[in-house]
Amino acid sequence: FLKGLGSFEASVRKSNGISFLSMEQDEREKTLTGILNKTTESSGDEIKFFVSITKQLTADGYMQSEYIMKEVMPYTLITGSY
Repeated sequence: FLKGLGSFEASVRKSNGISFLSMEQDEREKTLTGILNKTTESSGDEIKFFVSITKQLTADGYMQSEYIMKEVMPYTLITGSY
């Protein structure tokens, strides 16, 4: 994970000519999709692992947010009604 984190920005800058944060939203999505599908030249194994773990942790964090837990899928201690 840490190797991918360290080489992600340099690899994206090398393949696209600009930093990841300077890209437009659609360019970022295309870059990340290319890394996950190994269709870009910057899709080394460490970078792919970094992106996939970051994606998973982001989704997990969102699903455990207060909004989701209270409004969308409220947690009930005892399932069903009496």
